[in-house]
Amino acid sequence: AATTQLTVALWPAGTIIGKIETGRNVEAPRSVVGTFVDAATDRSSTDLAAEHAASCTIESRTWRCAVPARRPLHLKLAVDDYAPLYFWDLDVREISDTGINTLARGGSLVGRVVGDANRPIENANVRLDAVTSAHQPAADRQIAGLRTRSDAKGYFHFVGVPSGRYRITSTSKDRGDASGGIVDVADGQDLRLGEPLVHVSLATLEVIISPPMSKEQKRWTVRLRRPGERMSEMVRVAEGRAGADGVWTGATLQPATYLLTILDDQESEVARQEVQVRGGSERVLVTIAAITMR
Repeated sequence: AATTQLTVALWPAGTIIGKIETGRNVEAPRSVVGTFVDAATDRSSTDLAAEHAASCTIESRTWRCAVPARRPLHLKLAVDDYAPLYFWDLDVREISDTGINTLARGGSLVGRVVGDANRPIENANVRLDAVTSAHQPAADRQIAGLRTRSDAKGYFHFVGVPSGRYRITSTSKDRGDASGGIVDVADGQDLRLGEPLVHVSLATLEVIISPPMSKEQKRWTVRLRRPGERMSEMVRVAEGRAGADGVWTGATLQPATYLLTILDDQESEVARQEVQVRGGSERVLVTIAAITMR
């Protein structure tokens, strides 16, 4: 007869506690629902698809959730009529205290910021800016941008987000900007970004011009521009004189597509081309056609 083998994994029990803050004259919630996922399985995502139910109670604004101990966990705490609370990479001991947890109404958006080799970026400035049009009601067009910062593990959480369409971006010192594109947040929705915001290292661009000097033995001027917020707008990013060897170097550039122009000593344009800067070090060779020489 066939036999069935059942394997049961056991972990030490741990308890996560915290105190709910809802503001003055607001009744405390009577129930909370907790779910958790093993953070060690995937530290690059905010996805809690493989979540497990935690046994949670609340009394006198203090909540408790029973979870496995001695392993990193992501915990989501859902409270009726409020945006959920997230706790990332909790190092659960016998009792782990999360302190005071402030609830807010409205939509919720969570995500993560990473850099090279998928390493978390702490203290990145993450922004939600409303995407508006002239056809929207005036009240909707006046939604102010929301700001938050990533924690030590790269996670961020917006709470109390008004319903609407938003552009999500992130900036971090000495790194290129990151964009999560456009997101739609509904009233009371719990939205999680499937992919992290990725910052790449700032780039260095080396331009080598041939011939290295003009016919009058003058140095070339290098100008670097990129598209602005308006379709027809070009923003000057860098400008400088090339050396006598025809080499110009621009450092700390955001990865992007730039318009590179070469000017003579009379400020006349003698060459232009688009340059794709991806990160790290890029080198571009620009040849000045003989017909443009004075």
